[in-house]
Amino acid sequence: MRRIAAALLLSFAFASPAAAVQPGPASSITLLTADPHLRGTVVFEIVVPAKYDCDRYNGRCARVLVQCYQTGELVYGEGGDLDYARSGSWLLGGGGSLWLDRGGPAHCEADTLRYYNGPTTGQVEYFAHTEFDAGG
Repeated sequence: MRRIAAALLLSFAFASPAAAVQPGPASSITLLTADPHLRGTVVFEIVVPAKYDCDRYNGRCARVLVQCYQTGELVYGEGGDLDYARSGSWLLGGGGSLWLDRGGPAHCEADTLRYYNGPTTGQVEYFAHTEFDAGG
C-alpha cells in the first residue's frame, strides 16, 4: 500500500505542467468609452468565466449592473446582458432617472455579476468591478 501511495505522489510531482489544470482568465470589466456622459452611450470590454459568457439571461449568464451617484445618492441604475454592454447601446441615464431629471456629473460603478438560486434564493456572484466619472 505504501508503494502505491508513493508512486502516486511521485507521478503528481513529475507530471508535466501541460497536464496540470490551468486557471481560467481573470474576470474584468473595462470602460472603453473615452468621454462617458449623461445621455451618451458607453461600451465595456468584459471578461468572465466562459461558462457564464452568454448574451441572454437564462439563470446562468453573467450580467452587467451600472449604478451612478451624485453626492452619495443613487440617481441611475440599470442592468443588462453582456451583449448589450459590449454593443455600444448602453445609454447612461436610461429612459428615465433622477440623473436625467437633475443633470450634472455623476460617479458611476459597473459590475459584472450573476444572480442564481443557491442555498437560499437571490444569491449574487460578483466577477469584476470598475468605476468612472461621467459628465452631466
